[in-house]
Amino acid sequence: MGEFDRVVRLQPRYGDAYLSRGDIRAEGDQYHEAIADYQKAIECYEGQLRSFNVTIALAEARPESRLMQFEKKRAERAKARTEAVLERTRKYTADVEERLRR
Repeated sequence: MGEFDRVVRLQPRYGDAYLSRGDIRAEGDQYHEAIADYQKAIECYEGQLRSFNVTIALAEARPESRLMQFEKKRAERAKARTEAVLERTRKYTADVEERLRR
C-alpha cells in the first residue's frame, strides 16, 4: 500500500495507482476509501481521454504530417486502452458500492 501512496503523492494524475490502491482497499474491506480511490482514478482517466481527443483532433487537422499521423495512431491506441480501464473502474466502483449496501 505504501508504494501506491508514494506514487499518488508524486504523480497525482496517474489513474492506475489509484485503481490499484482502490483494489487493495476493497480487498481489505475499506470500502469508502476504495470508492474514493476509484473515483479519483475515473477523474484521471477522463482527463487522459480529453487529452487523447485533442491529440487526435490536431492530427486530423494536419493529415499531411507523418509525425502527426503517427501521434494520432498512438493516441487512438492509448485512448482505447484507457476507455477499457475506465469502464472496468466504473464496474469496480459499482461492485464496491453494492457491497456497502449489504
